[in-house]
Amino acid sequence: MRLKSQLLLVVCAALLVAWPASAAETRSAAELWRTGLSAFRDGIYDVAERQLRALLTAYPKFSNTEEATLLLGETMVLTGQKEAALQWLGAAAGKFPSGRFADAFVFWHAEALAHAGRWKEADARYRELLAKFPTSDYVSQAQYGLGYALFALGSFSEADTTFGAISPQLASRELLGDAALMRGRIALAAKNYGAAESHFQSVTEQFPNTSVGWQTFYWLGQLRREQGNLDGAAAAFDKALAGSRAAPAMAAFAAQAWLALGEVRLAQRRWTEAAAAFRGAFARSTSEAVKRSAVTQLNALAPHIARSEDAIGLLRAFVDEHPQDALTTPALLRLAQMLAAAKRHEEALVFFQRLATQFPQSEEAPAALNGAAWSQLALGRPAESADGFAQVARAAKDPALVAQACFKMGDLAFAANDFEKAANSYEQSLRADPRGQLASEALWQLALSAAKAGQADRSAAALEKFLAAYPQHPHTDEAWLQLGQAYVAQCRYERAWLTFEKLWVGREPGKLAMQARLAAAAARESAGRWLEAAQNYEEILALKPAEDVAALAVFERAHCLAREGDEVGARRGFERVLKEFPKTSQAVEAVFWMAQQHFNRKEWAEAQKLFATVPQRWVGHRLADSALLWSARAALNRQAYKEARDILEELLRNPAYRTSPWRADARLLEAESLAEESKFAEALLVFESVTRDFADTLQADEALGRQGDCHFSLATEVPANPKLERYQQAIVVYQQVLNSLRASPALKSQARYKIGKCQEKLGETTKALESYLAVIYEADAQGKILAEPVWFSRAGFDAGELLESQGRWAEAAKVYLRLMKSGFPCSGQARQRLEKIRTDHPDAVRDVK
Repeated sequence: MRLKSQLLLVVCAALLVAWPASAAETRSAAELWRTGLSAFRDGIYDVAERQLRALLTAYPKFSNTEEATLLLGETMVLTGQKEAALQWLGAAAGKFPSGRFADAFVFWHAEALAHAGRWKEADARYRELLAKFPTSDYVSQAQYGLGYALFALGSFSEADTTFGAISPQLASRELLGDAALMRGRIALAAKNYGAAESHFQSVTEQFPNTSVGWQTFYWLGQLRREQGNLDGAAAAFDKALAGSRAAPAMAAFAAQAWLALGEVRLAQRRWTEAAAAFRGAFARSTSEAVKRSAVTQLNALAPHIARSEDAIGLLRAFVDEHPQDALTTPALLRLAQMLAAAKRHEEALVFFQRLATQFPQSEEAPAALNGAAWSQLALGRPAESADGFAQVARAAKDPALVAQACFKMGDLAFAANDFEKAANSYEQSLRADPRGQLASEALWQLALSAAKAGQADRSAAALEKFLAAYPQHPHTDEAWLQLGQAYVAQCRYERAWLTFEKLWVGREPGKLAMQARLAAAAARESAGRWLEAAQNYEEILALKPAEDVAALAVFERAHCLAREGDEVGARRGFERVLKEFPKTSQAVEAVFWMAQQHFNRKEWAEAQKLFATVPQRWVGHRLADSALLWSARAALNRQAYKEARDILEELLRNPAYRTSPWRADARLLEAESLAEESKFAEALLVFESVTRDFADTLQADEALGRQGDCHFSLATEVPANPKLERYQQAIVVYQQVLNSLRASPALKSQARYKIGKCQEKLGETTKALESYLAVIYEADAQGKILAEPVWFSRAGFDAGELLESQGRWAEAAKVYLRLMKSGFPCSGQARQRLEKIRTDHPDAVRDVK
């Protein structure tokens, strides 16, 4: 309610007669009073409140204290200070129960209660004023307030009677219009559409171009809407909005009218007009509830617009109109989602990130982070996408969204072959939403990831849990198969066999039954139960499986027989593979096995011939390059050096083998073949090419050592000075082997021994002795000898001979004693040497034990 002109006249008259006690007080109090009153009258309520409060604080006995107290209370009501107004006016009414403004205090206290929504107390207070002050200037306003309180309490009939009782002679025209509008609203609430129509039409006719008239068009629109007359409703809302444009003070009312118009247009499926109305409501309202409703409706209608481009343009224009308004976040999210759905991911990403960055505390922020992560994935940026899903997992409160984000993190890690990270992410998804839609898939993927990460225990636990929770799941059969394989990895073979059998024993065999049979047989192989495994493969063959399975079963059965020592049976099996399944991978492996058997028996020609058939018959097979290498080795062993080099050249020069891992070995063997023919100068060049072209391989270190051997051998073919240079060059390359971080201890002990031989040839016997002794005394922290037996014994005997040649019998004896205690094959010979020294020089070696 508003303070009526009668009260203002009373207050102004009181000002004229007010006269404080002293001159100083008169000026100061009068100034505060005058300023406060003027501000109140002009609607500058914050200034009015400060001035009146200062007046009452400084001059509590000022002659117009009662009026000032009243005006201050009104100011609080009009500025929405509900609790403060209630306390102030309640206390004031008690302080001035019989004052000149006693009726005003009761009225404004009732108004304060009404503003606070305390309708029953407001009802009682309005009734009190009407009973105690029947001639008060506030009677009409109290009747209106009482009617509104009754309306709010649902007492429609009494409310209507109360509004109808307002006297046209006493009430202002504006108040009569408000009362007539309320009677129409009461009739509308009671579904008495005829009475409502009558009241609303009366108001619009009697109060044209006024605030109440324009508001009535709004309610007339609501009436038409309830009657199903959407065109009539839209027309009424349009009239209400036309009036609100002429009265800026009606902005809040205009926002409600825009919202109602938008809902009507939405019901009419006039999407573009509905969108314009909702945008109007959002732009004009200061109410968070109205703005949220408008943006929700705007979001809901966007997908209905015929062209998605138009809907995107509409939402983009809307969010750009209000770039700093946090209430636009639902529309911002919908815009980004529509762009993503249109595969415009770069644009979508901009809006997803704008929402998440600008409004990180909004309800939509986690969904925006999620959308951004999906767009990054669609743009081929898996690392950024994974980071995005991790942000979702940290920020989202919705367990389902957290579970989905963690699940996608698992998928991305799985795709990147980071299986342990994938397993951790799937496990996190399960913890987030253990009974959610993704729970079964997360548990399944956890099991697969753990298996690929080599975590058999974790995989088995996940699979056991999966099978217990989802016995009829589409993955159930595969889960049994995976569980059996997990048990094999744990070496729990008996349990593995029983698990595999669940896929064919006591049930109609499913599509995985054959895989399970093969896995069961392979598990028996892993357990070393060769004959049982062979029997399993025979059972598989009896079922007449597909060719690929049959080939595998025949091959594996032959392999089992070979492991059992039945070489004849194994050979028959491998020959059967070649005869019946010549185009399979197992045929190649069968040839390999038979060729290897010839090689192991030193049947070099047969081995060479069989290995050579692999690249000839199965061009491009993964074993073709390996077969060429083995064929060359067989040729080398039968001293067919030229043939060996021709085979190796095929491996080195054929583009099909450009990425073969055997190329370094091939080059090394090529050099070895030249060295075997004593073509050391040519061999040296090839060994040098190995260290140059395959520098980061173990073969490079071996080639270094062989370069030294070539230099050593070439020293016997040249005159004195070049001979010395060859030994020195050999030492240089042997030293490179010693310095290598890749070279094995065995290779290093060989290099150290050969350095000693070169030093001995150069006459540097002291250095040579040090090199020999370094070989035999080099050991690990536990005292284990690091050198290979052959180089250990050679270094030991050469050191002993040097010491004997110098008459150092005790030291030579200690060297032979170390050789004797080594346990290597050289022990017997070392014992003989030691005994000879003991016999020939007993005094010198008396203390050697």
